[in-house]
Amino acid sequence: MKSIILLILCFNILVHGQVFNFEPFLYSECSGVPSGVGYSVQGYKCINNIGSFLNVGQYDYQSWYFGISSQPGGGFTIYANSFEQENCTGESGTTFSFGNGEVCTPSASFVSINATFDKTYNFSSLYSYVTVSKTPQYTDNSVVYEVFSTDSTTSSESSELQSSSSSECKNYENFLFATYVTNGLEIDYKSPSGLKETYNCDKGTPLVNYCAQGKKCYDKHIETTCNSKVIPSAYANIFCSN
Repeated sequence: MKSIILLILCFNILVHGQVFNFEPFLYSECSGVPSGVGYSVQGYKCINNIGSFLNVGQYDYQSWYFGISSQPGGGFTIYANSFEQENCTGESGTTFSFGNGEVCTPSASFVSINATFDKTYNFSSLYSYVTVSKTPQYTDNSVVYEVFSTDSTTSSESSELQSSSSSECKNYENFLFATYVTNGLEIDYKSPSGLKETYNCDKGTPLVNYCAQGKKCYDKHIETTCNSKVIPSAYANIFCSN
């Protein structure tokens, strides 16, 4: 009976979605209002530059691979493997396990951010609610940075996708990952020292308030649609989630 249940669970995941979502929370049991930096990641693809949206102080060459593995005695778990170089090459590093989804776990450090969050926390989130879905899921009213592959998924779609690059960013078969920041989150970077960013959704428009030491703070609207210049060899959307 357990093996039948496991097969049904695995089948549902394979059919209904292989996007792994990590919604950020500050409190155990993922209670209260979501707060922090969240991620949605396509499974079974090598993910480069997952921290490229954030000012991590230096270019992050680390890459990640997310998937599902079976467990001894039955059951399965979601996992994430890190690699020291891009394209999931080089030595394998940290491995995280997250149970079988629909679970609250201590947040994994996918990106090393040398900063303080909301003047209090040294981590972008303390806990993550992990789910599996067909398309990425985001906390409402968050600033979202989506990344899509430039590769068309099928030959039948190729001509249509090539005719309009914006089509690439509407086809979630080409989705790679998303990083999002909950509304009002303040990131006070220790490196580069004195840089502070506060992310907000202003009537549905994403903006960042930049404050640099010794300089006047200013707001910058960062919305973009299917932009190929934001990240190498990929398309990017930046918007406010509904």
